[in-house]
Amino acid sequence: MTIEFVKSARRIALEKFMILLIALIVGAAFAFVLLGDISDEIIVNTASTIAAIISVFIAIAILIDIKKVLMDGRDWRVVVSDEMLSWESPVPEMMKPIKLALKDIDRTRFTLTHFKYGKRAPDKKWEIILRNGFPIKIDGHASGINPHKVFAALETKGITFEQVSESKGAAVRTSGQN
Repeated sequence: MTIEFVKSARRIALEKFMILLIALIVGAAFAFVLLGDISDEIIVNTASTIAAIISVFIAIAILIDIKKVLMDGRDWRVVVSDEMLSWESPVPEMMKPIKLALKDIDRTRFTLTHFKYGKRAPDKKWEIILRNGFPIKIDGHASGINPHKVFAALETKGITFEQVSESKGAAVRTSGQN
């Protein structure tokens, strides 16, 4: 039985457009703080300027991604058959297409890394581990199709799907702790 996942170029462009809107809103908020004379503090104005400039660069990068996706017009497609995994990407600069025989795949792994005592968001890492031990890293943002769904589909074909949760960071002890 073949399992297929498809995401259209328009759908991905729409998702990127939503991120673009958020970047523009954030940039506009910082520009408002800067241009609206809300604060005379140099640090506030400097931070607002830097944030507004970064928002513009992020918006430009997103617009370039949207253009690439729409210019090609093809869909992201993942096909898991009884013998093969085919992960087609219409934009090779974002993700190179993958074609693998299932017999060459040892396992798949999703690693969620939490950082102790930090405000950093957890890292998510998806990998296809080949029988020779070589890992193929899958970028969850550039893959077009959610790797978690693909790995679950591969599990139905007898390929182990490891889900690992780990913590990183030194334990911090404060005075008064035993």
